[in-house]
Amino acid sequence: MTRRFGYWVRCATKPAMPLVLALLVVPQSGCTLIEDLLHMQTLRVIAYEPAHRFVSAADAASVAVLFSRPTHRVNTEHAFSLEDSRGAVAGRFSWNGSGDRLEFRPHHGFQPGESYTVRVSTRAEDRRGNALDRELQFSFLLRDHDSRPVVTVEEVTLGPTGAFLRLEVEFSQPMARDRMIAALSMTPSFRFTIQWLNEDHRFAVTPSEPLLPGTAYTVTIAASASCRDGNALAQDHVVHLSTPDTSLPAVVSITTNPGGIQLNTATDDMGAAPPGVDATDGFVLRFASPVPVGMRPGIVQFAPNVPALLDWNSAMDTVTVTPRQRLVLEQRYELRVQERRFPFTVAGPVAPSLSGLAFSAHLEEEALLPVADGASLTLIPGAPLNTRTDQAVLDVRITHAEAATIPIASFLQSLRLSARNGTFAFTVRAVERDPADSPLPVMTTNTARDSVLRVHLSISRTGIEPFDLVTMELRSGLTDDLGNRLTANEGRLINAR
Repeated sequence: MTRRFGYWVRCATKPAMPLVLALLVVPQSGCTLIEDLLHMQTLRVIAYEPAHRFVSAADAASVAVLFSRPTHRVNTEHAFSLEDSRGAVAGRFSWNGSGDRLEFRPHHGFQPGESYTVRVSTRAEDRRGNALDRELQFSFLLRDHDSRPVVTVEEVTLGPTGAFLRLEVEFSQPMARDRMIAALSMTPSFRFTIQWLNEDHRFAVTPSEPLLPGTAYTVTIAASASCRDGNALAQDHVVHLSTPDTSLPAVVSITTNPGGIQLNTATDDMGAAPPGVDATDGFVLRFASPVPVGMRPGIVQFAPNVPALLDWNSAMDTVTVTPRQRLVLEQRYELRVQERRFPFTVAGPVAPSLSGLAFSAHLEEEALLPVADGASLTLIPGAPLNTRTDQAVLDVRITHAEAATIPIASFLQSLRLSARNGTFAFTVRAVERDPADSPLPVMTTNTARDSVLRVHLSISRTGIEPFDLVTMELRSGLTDDLGNRLTANEGRLINAR
Protein backbone atom coordinates (compact mmCIF):
# COMPACT_ATOMS: atom_id res chain seq x y z
CA MET A 1 0.00 0.00 0.00
CA THR A 2 2.85 2.40 0.83
CA ARG A 3 4.68 1.85 -2.48
CA ARG A 4 1.45 2.42 -4.41
CA PHE A 5 0.70 5.73 -2.71
CA GLY A 6 4.38 6.74 -2.86
CA TYR A 7 4.44 6.28 -6.64
CA TRP A 8 1.24 8.32 -6.95
CA VAL A 9 2.82 11.16 -4.96
CA ARG A 10 5.91 11.30 -7.18
CA CYS A 11 3.75 11.63 -10.28
CA ALA A 12 1.32 14.17 -8.83
CA THR A 13 1.57 17.96 -8.86
CA LYS A 14 2.08 20.04 -5.73
CA PRO A 15 -1.54 21.19 -5.12
CA ALA A 16 -2.57 17.55 -4.59
CA MET A 17 -0.02 16.94 -1.79
CA PRO A 18 -2.39 17.64 1.23
CA LEU A 19 -4.98 15.25 -0.15
CA VAL A 20 -2.27 12.62 -0.68
CA LEU A 21 -1.15 12.91 2.95
CA ALA A 22 -4.75 12.50 4.11
CA LEU A 23 -5.14 9.35 2.01
CA LEU A 24 -1.88 8.01 3.43
CA VAL A 25 -3.34 8.25 6.95
CA VAL A 26 -6.93 7.09 6.32
CA PRO A 27 -6.18 3.73 4.65
CA GLN A 28 -3.85 2.69 7.50
CA SER A 29 -6.42 3.44 10.26
CA GLY A 30 -9.14 1.81 8.12
CA CYS A 31 -7.09 -1.39 7.87
CA THR A 32 -6.75 -1.48 11.68
CA LEU A 33 -10.52 -1.06 12.15
CA ILE A 34 -11.27 -3.86 9.66
CA GLU A 35 -8.76 -6.15 11.35
CA ASP A 36 -10.41 -5.50 14.72
CA LEU A 37 -13.81 -6.32 13.29
CA LEU A 38 -12.53 -9.56 11.82
CA HIS A 39 -11.24 -10.64 15.24
CA MET A 40 -14.42 -9.87 17.23
CA GLN A 41 -14.93 -13.52 18.22
CA THR A 42 -15.38 -14.94 21.71
CA LEU A 43 -12.50 -16.78 23.32
CA ARG A 44 -12.97 -20.57 23.74
CA VAL A 45 -11.33 -23.35 25.75
CA ILE A 46 -9.89 -26.02 23.43
CA ALA A 47 -8.71 -28.53 26.06
CA TYR A 48 -7.76 -28.86 29.70
CA GLU A 49 -5.74 -31.16 31.96
CA PRO A 50 -6.31 -33.29 33.98
CA ALA A 51 -9.10 -34.42 31.65
CA HIS A 52 -10.19 -37.40 33.76
CA ARG A 53 -12.14 -37.54 36.98
CA PHE A 54 -9.59 -39.73 38.77
CA VAL A 55 -5.89 -38.91 38.58
CA SER A 56 -2.91 -40.67 40.11
CA ALA A 57 -0.43 -38.68 42.18
CA ALA A 58 2.33 -39.45 39.69
CA ASP A 59 0.32 -37.99 36.83
CA ALA A 60 -0.79 -34.82 38.64
CA ALA A 61 1.90 -32.14 38.55
CA SER A 62 -0.07 -29.14 37.27
CA VAL A 63 -3.34 -27.89 35.80
CA ALA A 64 -3.28 -26.66 32.19
CA VAL A 65 -5.86 -24.88 30.02
CA LEU A 66 -5.49 -24.44 26.25
CA PHE A 67 -7.38 -21.49 24.65
CA SER A 68 -8.38 -20.86 21.06
CA ARG A 69 -6.20 -17.75 20.80
CA PRO A 70 -3.43 -15.98 22.72
CA THR A 71 -4.91 -14.43 25.86
CA HIS A 72 -4.47 -11.36 28.00
CA ARG A 73 -2.33 -13.00 30.64
CA VAL A 74 -3.13 -10.79 33.64
CA ASN A 75 -6.91 -10.91 33.12
CA THR A 76 -6.87 -14.65 32.43
CA GLU A 77 -4.79 -15.38 35.55
CA HIS A 78 -7.29 -13.37 37.61
CA ALA A 79 -10.11 -15.45 36.11
CA PHE A 80 -8.43 -18.74 37.12
CA SER A 81 -8.93 -20.49 40.47
CA LEU A 82 -8.06 -23.88 41.97
CA GLU A 83 -9.78 -25.07 45.15
CA ASP A 84 -9.57 -28.14 47.37
CA SER A 85 -11.73 -29.11 50.35
CA ARG A 86 -10.12 -26.33 52.45
CA GLY A 87 -10.46 -23.51 49.93
CA ALA A 88 -8.27 -21.72 47.38
CA VAL A 89 -4.93 -23.33 46.48
CA ALA A 90 -1.95 -20.99 45.94
CA GLY A 91 0.53 -21.55 43.16
CA ARG A 92 2.33 -20.00 40.23
CA PHE A 93 1.40 -19.50 36.56
CA SER A 94 3.43 -20.20 33.44
CA TRP A 95 2.63 -19.71 29.73
CA ASN A 96 3.82 -21.19 26.49
CA GLY A 97 5.52 -19.06 23.89
CA SER A 98 2.37 -18.30 21.88
CA GLY A 99 0.42 -17.27 24.97
CA ASP A 100 -2.58 -19.57 24.40
CA ARG A 101 -1.77 -22.24 27.05
CA LEU A 102 -1.91 -21.48 30.77
CA GLU A 103 -0.29 -23.83 33.30
CA PHE A 104 -0.74 -23.63 37.08
CA ARG A 105 1.43 -25.45 39.63
CA PRO A 106 0.45 -25.46 43.35
CA HIS A 107 3.24 -24.33 45.67
CA HIS A 108 2.88 -27.46 47.81
CA GLY A 109 1.81 -29.89 45.08
CA PHE A 110 -1.33 -31.99 45.01
CA GLN A 111 -2.36 -34.09 48.01
CA PRO A 112 -3.40 -37.75 47.49
CA GLY A 113 -7.01 -38.43 48.40
CA GLU A 114 -7.94 -34.77 47.88
CA SER A 115 -10.60 -33.56 45.44
CA TYR A 116 -9.85 -30.42 43.40
CA THR A 117 -12.09 -28.05 41.42
CA VAL A 118 -10.79 -25.77 38.63
CA ARG A 119 -12.68 -22.70 37.41
CA VAL A 120 -11.94 -20.17 34.67
CA SER A 121 -14.53 -17.38 34.68
CA THR A 122 -15.62 -15.27 31.72
CA ARG A 123 -13.25 -12.52 32.94
CA ALA A 124 -10.61 -14.34 30.88
CA GLU A 125 -10.12 -12.59 27.53
CA ASP A 126 -7.83 -12.56 24.51
CA ARG A 127 -5.44 -9.75 23.63
CA ARG A 128 -8.17 -7.85 21.76
CA GLY A 129 -10.56 -7.90 24.73
CA ASN A 130 -12.86 -10.71 23.56
CA ALA A 131 -14.16 -12.53 26.66
CA LEU A 132 -14.35 -16.29 27.24
CA ASP A 133 -17.60 -17.63 25.77
CA ARG A 134 -18.58 -19.58 28.93
CA GLU A 135 -17.16 -20.39 32.34
CA LEU A 136 -15.02 -23.51 32.53
CA GLN A 137 -15.36 -25.77 35.58
CA PHE A 138 -14.11 -29.32 36.12
CA SER A 139 -13.10 -31.48 39.08
CA PHE A 140 -10.75 -34.36 39.67
CA LEU A 141 -9.82 -36.67 42.56
CA LEU A 142 -6.18 -37.38 43.30
CA ARG A 143 -5.43 -40.98 44.21
CA ASP A 144 -2.31 -42.89 45.13
CA HIS A 145 -1.09 -45.93 43.19
CA ASP A 146 -1.12 -47.85 46.45
CA SER A 147 -4.76 -46.94 47.34
CA ARG A 148 -7.60 -49.45 47.02
CA PRO A 149 -10.37 -48.73 44.50
CA VAL A 150 -13.75 -47.83 45.97
CA VAL A 151 -17.26 -47.67 44.50
CA THR A 152 -18.21 -44.04 43.93
CA VAL A 153 -21.48 -44.42 41.98
CA GLU A 154 -24.16 -47.13 41.84
CA GLU A 155 -27.16 -46.66 39.51
CA VAL A 156 -30.04 -49.12 38.95
CA THR A 157 -32.36 -48.46 35.98
CA LEU A 158 -35.90 -49.86 36.15
CA GLY A 159 -38.58 -50.03 33.45
CA PRO A 160 -42.11 -48.50 33.67
CA THR A 161 -43.44 -51.66 35.36
CA GLY A 162 -40.50 -51.89 37.79
CA ALA A 163 -38.57 -54.47 35.75
CA PHE A 164 -34.77 -54.38 36.14
CA LEU A 165 -33.12 -53.01 32.97
CA ARG A 166 -29.54 -52.00 33.80
CA LEU A 167 -26.97 -51.69 36.61
CA GLU A 168 -24.05 -49.26 36.42
CA VAL A 169 -21.19 -49.17 38.96
CA GLU A 170 -18.35 -46.64 38.94
CA PHE A 171 -15.02 -46.96 40.77
CA SER A 172 -12.42 -44.46 41.87
CA GLN A 173 -9.83 -46.08 39.61
CA PRO A 174 -9.86 -47.81 36.19
CA MET A 175 -10.51 -51.49 36.81
CA ALA A 176 -8.77 -54.53 35.35
CA ARG A 177 -11.42 -56.07 33.09
CA ASP A 178 -10.42 -59.72 33.49
CA ARG A 179 -10.28 -59.50 37.29
CA MET A 180 -13.58 -57.62 37.33
CA ILE A 181 -15.43 -60.20 35.22
CA ALA A 182 -14.05 -63.04 37.35
CA ALA A 183 -15.25 -61.31 40.52
CA LEU A 184 -18.78 -60.65 39.23
CA SER A 185 -21.61 -63.06 40.13
CA MET A 186 -25.45 -63.07 40.17
CA THR A 187 -27.78 -65.03 42.45
CA PRO A 188 -30.00 -66.48 41.03
CA SER A 189 -27.83 -66.57 37.92
CA PHE A 190 -28.91 -65.00 34.63
CA ARG A 191 -27.22 -64.23 31.32
CA PHE A 192 -26.02 -60.66 30.88
CA THR A 193 -23.79 -58.35 28.83
CA ILE A 194 -21.13 -55.94 30.12
CA GLN A 195 -20.31 -52.52 28.71
CA TRP A 196 -17.21 -50.63 29.86
CA LEU A 197 -17.45 -46.85 30.24
CA ASN A 198 -15.36 -43.85 31.28
CA GLU A 199 -12.03 -45.51 30.48
CA ASP A 200 -12.87 -48.58 32.59
CA HIS A 201 -13.79 -46.56 35.68
CA ARG A 202 -17.40 -47.60 35.11
CA PHE A 203 -19.16 -50.72 33.83
CA ALA A 204 -22.80 -51.50 33.02
CA VAL A 205 -24.59 -54.86 33.38
CA THR A 206 -27.66 -55.47 31.18
CA PRO A 207 -29.73 -58.72 31.38
CA SER A 208 -29.86 -60.57 28.07
CA GLU A 209 -32.84 -62.71 29.10
CA PRO A 210 -36.09 -62.04 31.02
CA LEU A 211 -35.69 -62.27 34.79
CA LEU A 212 -37.97 -64.34 36.98
CA PRO A 213 -41.00 -62.36 38.22
CA GLY A 214 -41.30 -61.69 41.95
CA THR A 215 -37.68 -62.72 42.60
CA ALA A 216 -34.95 -61.13 44.74
CA TYR A 217 -31.57 -61.00 42.96
CA THR A 218 -28.12 -60.27 44.36
CA VAL A 219 -25.28 -58.87 42.24
CA THR A 220 -21.92 -59.34 43.98
CA ILE A 221 -18.57 -57.80 43.07
CA ALA A 222 -16.10 -59.84 45.10
CA ALA A 223 -13.15 -58.24 46.88
CA SER A 224 -10.86 -59.95 44.37
CA ALA A 225 -11.80 -57.29 41.77
CA SER A 226 -8.82 -55.01 41.34
CA CYS A 227 -7.74 -51.87 39.55
CA ARG A 228 -5.12 -51.80 36.81
CA ASP A 229 -2.43 -51.24 39.45
CA GLY A 230 -3.36 -54.54 41.11
CA ASN A 231 -5.02 -53.05 44.21
CA ALA A 232 -8.13 -55.03 45.17
CA LEU A 233 -11.36 -53.87 46.75
CA ALA A 234 -11.34 -53.68 50.52
CA GLN A 235 -14.49 -55.83 50.70
CA ASP A 236 -17.26 -57.33 48.56
CA HIS A 237 -19.69 -54.86 47.02
CA VAL A 238 -23.27 -56.21 46.93
CA VAL A 239 -26.26 -54.82 45.03
CA HIS A 240 -29.74 -56.08 45.90
CA LEU A 241 -32.41 -56.13 43.17
CA SER A 242 -35.98 -57.41 43.00
CA THR A 243 -38.32 -57.98 40.09
CA PRO A 244 -42.07 -57.22 40.25
CA ASP A 245 -44.50 -60.07 40.67
CA THR A 246 -46.17 -60.41 37.26
CA SER A 247 -47.81 -63.76 37.92
CA LEU A 248 -51.54 -63.89 37.36
CA PRO A 249 -53.74 -64.18 40.46
CA ALA A 250 -55.42 -67.55 40.84
CA VAL A 251 -58.74 -68.07 39.05
CA VAL A 252 -61.40 -68.66 41.72
CA SER A 253 -64.23 -69.57 39.35
CA ILE A 254 -65.51 -69.34 35.77
CA THR A 255 -69.27 -69.51 35.26
CA THR A 256 -71.55 -68.89 32.30
CA ASN A 257 -73.63 -65.73 32.19
CA PRO A 258 -76.52 -66.39 32.36
CA GLY A 259 -76.88 -70.02 33.42
CA GLY A 260 -74.17 -70.31 36.07
CA ILE A 261 -72.55 -73.41 34.53
CA GLN A 262 -69.15 -73.98 36.18
CA LEU A 263 -66.09 -74.45 33.96
CA ASN A 264 -63.18 -76.52 35.27
CA THR A 265 -59.53 -76.80 34.30
CA ALA A 266 -58.86 -79.13 31.39
CA THR A 267 -57.67 -82.69 31.99
CA ASP A 268 -56.47 -85.40 29.65
CA ASP A 269 -60.10 -86.58 29.32
CA MET A 270 -61.55 -84.83 26.25
CA GLY A 271 -65.03 -85.53 27.61
CA ALA A 272 -64.41 -83.30 30.62
CA ALA A 273 -65.84 -80.23 28.80
CA PRO A 274 -69.23 -79.47 30.40
CA PRO A 275 -72.12 -79.37 27.87
CA GLY A 276 -75.07 -77.06 28.03
CA VAL A 277 -73.32 -73.73 27.31
CA ASP A 278 -75.65 -71.68 25.14
CA ALA A 279 -74.39 -70.18 21.90
CA THR A 280 -75.13 -66.68 23.22
CA ASP A 281 -73.70 -67.14 26.73
CA GLY A 282 -71.02 -64.97 28.25
CA PHE A 283 -68.57 -65.95 30.99
CA VAL A 284 -67.74 -64.47 34.40
CA LEU A 285 -64.17 -64.97 35.66
CA ARG A 286 -63.35 -64.28 39.32
CA PHE A 287 -59.73 -63.96 40.46
CA ALA A 288 -58.27 -64.30 43.96
CA SER A 289 -56.94 -60.71 43.89
CA PRO A 290 -56.97 -57.64 41.59
CA VAL A 291 -55.35 -58.30 38.21
CA PRO A 292 -52.43 -55.92 37.39
CA VAL A 293 -53.34 -53.36 34.73
CA GLY A 294 -50.66 -54.55 32.32
CA MET A 295 -52.08 -58.09 32.31
CA ARG A 296 -55.74 -57.26 31.66
CA PRO A 297 -55.71 -56.84 27.85
CA GLY A 298 -55.86 -60.25 26.23
CA ILE A 299 -55.96 -62.10 29.56
CA VAL A 300 -58.79 -64.32 28.27
CA GLN A 301 -58.88 -65.93 24.81
CA PHE A 302 -61.10 -68.44 23.06
CA ALA A 303 -59.80 -71.44 21.13
CA PRO A 304 -60.86 -71.61 18.35
CA ASN A 305 -60.50 -67.84 18.27
CA VAL A 306 -63.63 -65.78 18.94
CA PRO A 307 -63.47 -61.97 19.40
CA ALA A 308 -64.79 -60.94 22.80
CA LEU A 309 -65.59 -57.89 24.94
CA LEU A 310 -64.06 -57.69 28.45
CA ASP A 311 -65.88 -55.75 31.19
CA TRP A 312 -64.04 -55.43 34.55
CA ASN A 313 -65.63 -54.63 37.89
CA SER A 314 -64.39 -51.74 40.04
CA ALA A 315 -62.19 -54.01 42.19
CA MET A 316 -60.50 -55.39 39.04
CA ASP A 317 -60.81 -58.95 40.33
CA THR A 318 -63.81 -60.00 38.19
CA VAL A 319 -64.26 -59.75 34.43
CA THR A 320 -67.28 -60.57 32.27
CA VAL A 321 -66.31 -61.98 28.87
CA THR A 322 -68.94 -61.59 26.13
CA PRO A 323 -68.31 -63.16 22.69
CA ARG A 324 -68.85 -60.72 19.83
CA GLN A 325 -70.32 -63.49 17.66
CA ARG A 326 -72.44 -66.56 18.22
CA LEU A 327 -70.65 -69.72 19.24
CA VAL A 328 -71.08 -72.75 16.99
CA LEU A 329 -73.50 -75.44 18.10
CA GLU A 330 -71.89 -78.67 19.39
CA GLN A 331 -68.43 -77.10 18.98
CA ARG A 332 -65.87 -77.80 21.68
CA TYR A 333 -64.14 -74.58 22.84
CA GLU A 334 -61.49 -73.69 25.38
CA LEU A 335 -61.43 -70.52 27.46
CA ARG A 336 -57.70 -69.88 27.94
CA VAL A 337 -56.37 -67.79 30.83
CA GLN A 338 -52.61 -67.58 30.18
CA GLU A 339 -51.44 -71.22 30.50
CA ARG A 340 -54.69 -72.54 32.00
CA ARG A 341 -57.39 -74.09 29.82
CA PHE A 342 -61.11 -74.32 30.62
CA PRO A 343 -63.04 -76.39 28.01
CA PHE A 344 -66.76 -76.31 27.28
CA THR A 345 -69.18 -77.52 24.60
CA VAL A 346 -71.90 -75.33 23.08
CA ALA A 347 -75.44 -76.68 23.33
CA GLY A 348 -78.88 -75.18 24.04
CA PRO A 349 -81.47 -73.69 21.69
CA VAL A 350 -80.56 -73.57 18.01
CA ALA A 351 -81.34 -70.27 16.32
CA PRO A 352 -82.22 -70.33 12.61
CA SER A 353 -79.34 -69.64 10.24
CA LEU A 354 -78.90 -69.47 6.47
CA SER A 355 -76.80 -72.48 5.47
CA GLY A 356 -77.18 -72.58 1.66
CA LEU A 357 -78.65 -71.09 -1.53
CA ALA A 358 -79.26 -72.56 -5.00
CA PHE A 359 -80.61 -70.77 -8.11
CA SER A 360 -81.95 -71.63 -11.55
CA ALA A 361 -83.31 -69.25 -14.21
CA HIS A 362 -85.41 -72.04 -15.84
CA LEU A 363 -86.15 -74.92 -13.49
CA GLU A 364 -87.46 -77.06 -16.36
CA GLU A 365 -84.49 -76.33 -18.65
CA GLU A 366 -81.51 -75.69 -16.34
CA ALA A 367 -80.52 -77.36 -13.06
CA LEU A 368 -80.28 -75.41 -9.85
CA LEU A 369 -76.73 -74.46 -8.94
CA PRO A 370 -75.44 -73.62 -5.44
CA VAL A 371 -74.81 -69.92 -4.93
CA ALA A 372 -71.62 -68.80 -3.18
CA ASP A 373 -70.84 -65.28 -2.01
CA GLY A 374 -69.41 -63.28 -4.92
CA ALA A 375 -70.65 -65.73 -7.57
CA SER A 376 -71.75 -64.63 -11.05
CA LEU A 377 -75.31 -65.52 -12.12
CA THR A 378 -77.33 -65.03 -15.30
CA LEU A 379 -80.79 -64.05 -14.09
CA ILE A 380 -82.35 -63.85 -17.58
CA PRO A 381 -80.24 -66.17 -19.75
CA GLY A 382 -80.09 -65.98 -23.54
CA ALA A 383 -82.50 -63.04 -23.76
CA PRO A 384 -81.89 -59.74 -25.54
CA LEU A 385 -82.05 -56.47 -23.65
CA ASN A 386 -85.64 -55.86 -24.73
CA THR A 387 -86.79 -59.01 -22.89
CA ARG A 388 -88.30 -57.64 -19.68
CA THR A 389 -89.39 -60.64 -17.60
CA ASP A 390 -88.37 -64.22 -16.89
CA GLN A 391 -89.15 -66.96 -14.36
CA ALA A 392 -86.64 -68.33 -11.85
CA VAL A 393 -86.34 -70.58 -8.82
CA LEU A 394 -84.35 -69.92 -5.61
CA ASP A 395 -83.80 -72.67 -3.00
CA VAL A 396 -83.03 -71.40 0.51
CA ARG A 397 -81.66 -73.87 3.06
CA ILE A 398 -82.15 -72.92 6.73
CA THR A 399 -80.63 -74.78 9.69
CA HIS A 400 -82.87 -74.61 12.78
CA ALA A 401 -83.80 -76.49 15.95
CA GLU A 402 -84.69 -80.14 15.32
CA ALA A 403 -88.19 -79.78 16.77
CA ALA A 404 -88.93 -76.46 15.08
CA THR A 405 -90.50 -75.44 11.77
CA ILE A 406 -89.91 -72.27 9.75
CA PRO A 407 -93.28 -70.53 9.13
CA ILE A 408 -93.73 -69.41 5.51
CA ALA A 409 -94.96 -65.99 6.61
CA SER A 410 -91.90 -65.34 8.77
CA PHE A 411 -89.67 -66.55 5.95
CA LEU A 412 -91.24 -64.20 3.38
CA GLN A 413 -90.99 -61.25 5.77
CA SER A 414 -87.27 -61.79 6.27
CA LEU A 415 -86.37 -62.68 2.64
CA ARG A 416 -84.72 -59.83 0.78
CA LEU A 417 -83.87 -59.81 -2.93
CA SER A 418 -82.58 -56.51 -4.30
CA ALA A 419 -80.37 -55.06 -7.04
CA ARG A 420 -78.04 -52.29 -5.98
CA ASN A 421 -78.55 -50.17 -9.14
CA GLY A 422 -82.18 -51.21 -9.69
CA THR A 423 -81.45 -53.20 -12.83
CA PHE A 424 -83.67 -56.07 -11.69
CA ALA A 425 -86.92 -56.38 -9.76
CA PHE A 426 -88.09 -59.57 -8.02
CA THR A 427 -91.63 -60.82 -7.35
CA VAL A 428 -92.40 -63.94 -5.27
CA ARG A 429 -95.04 -66.10 -6.97
CA ALA A 430 -95.07 -69.10 -4.62
CA VAL A 431 -93.11 -70.90 -1.86
CA GLU A 432 -92.59 -74.68 -1.79
CA ARG A 433 -91.31 -76.53 1.30
CA ASP A 434 -88.58 -79.23 1.07
CA PRO A 435 -88.66 -79.97 -2.71
CA ALA A 436 -87.29 -83.40 -3.52
CA ASP A 437 -85.10 -82.21 -6.41
CA SER A 438 -83.22 -79.52 -4.50
CA PRO A 439 -79.43 -79.72 -5.02
CA LEU A 440 -78.86 -78.60 -1.42
CA PRO A 441 -78.23 -81.59 0.89
CA VAL A 442 -80.04 -81.60 4.24
CA MET A 443 -78.83 -83.01 7.54
CA THR A 444 -80.45 -83.84 10.87
CA THR A 445 -78.83 -84.22 14.30
CA ASN A 446 -80.20 -84.67 17.80
CA THR A 447 -80.54 -80.90 18.18
CA ALA A 448 -80.78 -79.41 14.68
CA ARG A 449 -81.98 -80.10 11.16
CA ASP A 450 -82.10 -78.41 7.75
CA SER A 451 -85.16 -77.23 5.84
CA VAL A 452 -85.28 -76.07 2.20
CA LEU A 453 -87.79 -73.45 1.10
CA ARG A 454 -88.13 -73.10 -2.69
CA VAL A 455 -89.11 -69.62 -3.87
CA HIS A 456 -90.70 -69.30 -7.35
CA LEU A 457 -89.81 -65.85 -8.71
CA SER A 458 -90.63 -63.48 -11.52
CA ILE A 459 -87.56 -61.41 -12.46
CA SER A 460 -88.02 -58.20 -14.42
CA ARG A 461 -85.33 -56.10 -16.05
CA THR A 462 -85.97 -52.51 -14.98
CA GLY A 463 -82.71 -50.94 -16.11
CA ILE A 464 -80.45 -50.89 -19.14
CA GLU A 465 -77.18 -51.80 -17.37
CA PRO A 466 -76.01 -55.28 -18.40
CA PHE A 467 -74.62 -56.05 -14.91
CA ASP A 468 -75.63 -55.32 -11.32
CA LEU A 469 -74.90 -56.48 -7.76
CA VAL A 470 -77.78 -58.47 -6.29
CA THR A 471 -78.28 -59.23 -2.59
CA MET A 472 -80.01 -62.47 -1.56
CA GLU A 473 -80.36 -62.60 2.22
CA LEU A 474 -82.46 -63.43 5.26
CA ARG A 475 -83.05 -60.57 7.67
CA SER A 476 -82.61 -61.01 11.41
CA GLY A 477 -86.38 -61.06 11.98
CA LEU A 478 -86.70 -64.69 10.86
CA THR A 479 -88.27 -66.70 13.73
CA ASP A 480 -89.12 -70.41 13.94
CA ASP A 481 -92.33 -71.65 15.55
CA LEU A 482 -90.46 -72.19 18.88
CA GLY A 483 -89.50 -68.53 19.09
CA ASN A 484 -85.82 -68.90 18.16
CA ARG A 485 -84.69 -65.94 16.07
CA LEU A 486 -82.04 -65.35 13.45
CA THR A 487 -79.63 -63.03 15.33
CA ALA A 488 -78.00 -61.27 12.36
CA ASN A 489 -78.59 -60.70 8.64
CA GLU A 490 -77.18 -63.58 6.59
CA GLY A 491 -76.94 -63.76 2.81
CA ARG A 492 -74.95 -63.69 -0.40
CA LEU A 493 -73.84 -60.85 -2.68
CA ILE A 494 -73.69 -61.94 -6.33
CA ASN A 495 -72.76 -60.47 -9.70
CA ALA A 496 -75.92 -60.65 -11.84
CA ARG A 497 -76.66 -60.08 -15.54
